[in-house]
Amino acid sequence: MQATATGQVRQAYVDNLRSLAVLALILFHTARLFDAEAWHMKNATAYRAADLLVWFFNPWHMPLLFLLAGMSAVFAMRKRSLGAFIGERFGRLFVPFVVGVVLTVLPQVYLERISPYVPNRQSPIDFDGSFFAFVPRFFAFVPYPEGDFSWHHLWFIIYLFVYSILLSPLLLWMARSPLPAKAGDWLARGVIPLLLFLPLAVFELALRGAYPGTLAFVDDWANHANFIAIILLGGLMAASPILAESAARLRRPALIAGIVLMLIWLARPEWAAEVLAAAFRPAGSVLGAAAEWLWIVALVGYSRVYLNRRVPYLSAFAPYAFPFYIFHQAVIIVLGWLTFSWTGLPLVKYLVIAVASLAISYGLARLFDLTPVTRWLIGMKSRSGRTGPPSPRGSGPQSNADSSVPARM
Repeated sequence: MQATATGQVRQAYVDNLRSLAVLALILFHTARLFDAEAWHMKNATAYRAADLLVWFFNPWHMPLLFLLAGMSAVFAMRKRSLGAFIGERFGRLFVPFVVGVVLTVLPQVYLERISPYVPNRQSPIDFDGSFFAFVPRFFAFVPYPEGDFSWHHLWFIIYLFVYSILLSPLLLWMARSPLPAKAGDWLARGVIPLLLFLPLAVFELALRGAYPGTLAFVDDWANHANFIAIILLGGLMAASPILAESAARLRRPALIAGIVLMLIWLARPEWAAEVLAAAFRPAGSVLGAAAEWLWIVALVGYSRVYLNRRVPYLSAFAPYAFPFYIFHQAVIIVLGWLTFSWTGLPLVKYLVIAVASLAISYGLARLFDLTPVTRWLIGMKSRSGRTGPPSPRGSGPQSNADSSVPARM
């Protein structure tokens, strides 16, 4: 880590962990082509291995990105005014959201409408016209899946934008008041950090039954409560270095407990879930909240120990993580559509799509880095304004910790 001119201490592991989480979306969303749940594009046959991979990522992956966004926001608030922060969020979240809906979501919905229908394709609506004939249908703004307008994987960007605006006064207070740091220092004692899933469990118990989750923003109160709480916990970690350090101290027990809880959840008997559904719902809410938080603590802890430095290739990817996120799902959808008739060798097909989507998404991100206009459209910083994580000896440029990248899509 390295101090800034304002006395702020930057943590390279925040950027490196964010980059890993964004890259992992390739594994997750490619698996969505092959799992049994409804999605925008599907393989002709579903596979249990894909279900397990999706279930592994689902509890903690997106909450981790919200936590990192909360940490980044508090770091940013130490050197920005409230107005400057809100203005930056508009340019780096809302503008790319609008651009991303047009460039990446519109083609996804079109390909879904013209693809061969399989039972677990998300929407049964078909269309047999050209892409340009479909565009007016998309902008009729009839919500998906009954209609054609959607924001698909970009839900995270609009959620994060709204949260950032609404929470900005609180995040500013967390960045500049000594009270959050003192509270975080107190919570860092013993095994208390592992128990911070309890507020998340309360929200799940109170809200998840009535609001199972839509990612359409409206009536998505269980998700709102969870994500906002995670953002604030991330802000608390940024305000209190001792609390963040406790994740490193507790990384092993957090990982072991997270693995055990995940295995219990994945191995639960299907018949028991049906027969004892009333008992499993609250138990599942607590179990899910605990697994979510324990995996976050473990990943933050291990990253703080091993990734708090410049990491070859991974650190260089950090400026491209946000545009990569915007493009990656559209690329996977296109490749899934092009390879629909490929019915043999599912593992080979998965790997080919994953590697190709990784390369193409990164190439598109680099392409949009070529001009100031395209960088602005996609939410990237100017090249002159970028900084990188510290070198292993601490003599390199400082980390770009106020960047925010999205991450259940």
